[in-house]
Amino acid sequence: MLTLWARVFKKHLQSRVIFSIGRWLSPFQLHSDRIRRSMGLALPSINVIHYWHEWLNSHIRFILDFLTYRSLDIDWVKRNVDVPDPTLLAALRNSGGLLLTYHSHHQNTLCCALGLEGITISAIAAKPEDSPLFQYIGRWSTKVNSDSELHFNGGSYIFTNNLRKLLHATRDLLAKKEVIVCLCDFNQPRTGIHVSAKLFGRLISPPTGAIDIALKHHAPIYAAMFAPKNGKLTLELKRLEDSGELEAVVTGYFSFLESCIRTNPACWQGWEWFENLPSAEQNNP
Repeated sequence: MLTLWARVFKKHLQSRVIFSIGRWLSPFQLHSDRIRRSMGLALPSINVIHYWHEWLNSHIRFILDFLTYRSLDIDWVKRNVDVPDPTLLAALRNSGGLLLTYHSHHQNTLCCALGLEGITISAIAAKPEDSPLFQYIGRWSTKVNSDSELHFNGGSYIFTNNLRKLLHATRDLLAKKEVIVCLCDFNQPRTGIHVSAKLFGRLISPPTGAIDIALKHHAPIYAAMFAPKNGKLTLELKRLEDSGELEAVVTGYFSFLESCIRTNPACWQGWEWFENLPSAEQNNP
């Protein structure tokens, strides 16, 4: 439906009508109870219904932006992206390094915007074919990757299905002071030694391979939240503590996520899996 709308009504992609229809037709309605319950567990005082609708609106905006990826240019970035701290963006451009972002529906659009700003971007991602939903969304996930990669300023996606290639590519890109984008805001239960952090009273143990490599090569590490705020896609940036301790990076990464969520509870897609995270109190009696 949104594809048809984008073709016929290009000048009205941000109308209230399309967002109302989009919320009604959203497949995420199937997970409404879980997402709203998670929001309420973490933030009991918020208006859950309001932020649930904003969460859906954020996903619809991603789709509308994605359908126009091929035509994005720097003028689009100037009109649609707000950077509260441009000095941090300039630092990222100059230093390169690891940019840890979050599932906000807009992580692919973030890479487009950074590439259009003149930063060479490569993004660590799961191969679309590895998704259990590939038979349903394969056409779209492949198109998201190919259309967004057009704006990576020479960079590309690095898929996690080939760990040796991933390792070598990450080392080479960091050595060239380019930017690698990675999402680590999900739980990856493992045996043995691993690092966990608290998020609204829950424990989350993220994948840390890219962080380990960045620390080993003394590369700068940043965190970025990219989500709608006051009508624009807002890029919140933070330089993380990267002096050598993995735990400090992971703690800072999730601390920044929690602060972003408190400001805008609709910014994080992770409400889908939040209630499945173990309680910090149960694991630390």
